[in-house]
Amino acid sequence: MRKLIISCTILVSASVVFLLPSDAAAVDRTASDISFTEDRDQTSPKDPTDPSKAGPAGDTDNQATGNAGPLSLDVVPTAFDFGQAKVAVKEQIYQAEATTNLQYLQVTDKRTDKNGWTLTVERDEFHTQGDTARLTGSTLILPSGTVKNELTEGGDPDGLVTSPVEMIADTSYTVFSTASNSAAVGKLSSTKYWAGSAIQLKVPAMTAKAGGYTATINWTLAATTSR
Repeated sequence: MRKLIISCTILVSASVVFLLPSDAAAVDRTASDISFTEDRDQTSPKDPTDPSKAGPAGDTDNQATGNAGPLSLDVVPTAFDFGQAKVAVKEQIYQAEATTNLQYLQVTDKRTDKNGWTLTVERDEFHTQGDTARLTGSTLILPSGTVKNELTEGGDPDGLVTSPVEMIADTSYTVFSTASNSAAVGKLSSTKYWAGSAIQLKVPAMTAKAGGYTATINWTLAATTSR
């Protein structure tokens, strides 16, 4: 009888050990999920020479556009100021006034697809208030400048294209763009900068008359089609 009792006890214990793992297997799963939305926040001005850093405080030579992402033109120059000049009979090239800060353009691309982007510029003709006189045939000259990207910090980025332009009125020109559809080209913030005095205005002979002239410069950012 003693041996029989001992055998039954062993069988019961084995049965308990067998059931415990089976019960645990019914609750060994944990759900995990995530959803994404596009980043449409505005991007603040960055340091044009290293877009991984914040822009300088009190910069009045450049202005934030307030545009929202995920693809946005964030910063454009405030003005191109050529100061005062004398009327000239011959063709003249005037240099813009020096600025305290570097002037620059800033484009931010927070998309994760391979589409690139192109920044173009267009202007109207320099004219007096009331449009009583124009600098007909004038050319606004923008330099090639230097380009930087947030991902490469202060280093030289690959795949960004910058072009100098000689702008006549009412014509669009590409000034800044991505060269390929690689996923990393032109992502996050990219800048193109130059010294303010590098901007030039060429006025044809016998064109300028006494008075103040202004022109409006329009910048347009567009996404390029995936290739």
